[in-house]
Amino acid sequence: MSGEVCIANIGTAQRNQRKRLGAAALAAGALVFVVAPMIGLAPWSHPVSALLLYGGFTGIFQARGHT
Repeated sequence: MSGEVCIANIGTAQRNQRKRLGAAALAAGALVFVVAPMIGLAPWSHPVSALLLYGGFTGIFQARGHT
């Protein structure tokens, strides 16, 4: 539909919280992706890191989009 207006439904504090949680999830995903294969946990490390990275990117994109 054209002409719709997007209204932000979260405030500044909630956006900052989503940014922090998103950054933490990105860092955890990167850590799992790099460290887990080094210590021999490769079979399950990639799906876990993918979920963490997905959650992190989702949180950051939602915070940037004010949704």
